Amino acid sequence: MFNLMSNNLCNKNINNSFTLENMHQSTARLYEVLREIGVIRYGKEQSEVAKFLNKSSQVNNNWEERGISDNGLLEIQRKTGCSATWLQDGKNPKFLGDHVDPVINKIEMELLNAFNSIPTIEKKREIIGFINGMVAGAQKSRDHSIPKFPAKKTA
Repeated sequence: MFNLMSNNLCNKNINNSFTLENMHQSTARLYEVLREIGVIRYGKEQSEVAKFLNKSSQVNNNWEERGISDNGLLEIQRKTGCSATWLQDGKNPKFLGDHVDPVINKIEMELLNAFNSIPTIEKKREIIGFINGMVAGAQKSRDHSIPKFPAKKTA
């Protein structure tokens, strides 16, 4: 009996890659959402989740076994717009109303994460002003590239 238990424990530690079927449901839902928004790919889940959330692989392993911590749920909600309640119990809605569209792409997530890492509100406002200037400049150049036709004369 002891050998069977120790072998099972050893095997679990050696092969610590859970499948969606045998991991905690909150973590399985997390992986589902992160695939949906383009953050992770099949086969690279653990390393990509750890990198995206800036967590150690041990935290990720704990979540797979026991479920995502309350703080983890709130952090994931903040980073992805996925409802912490949905992650925890699967009750809709999956995404918060106006926070993040479920089809947000990886580039948008990278931009949002970079923006969220800016430490001061002043720097964030500076970045927003810069981006708005770029958008206005692009709009202006696009408007000038559209040929203008003279209005028809009416008799």
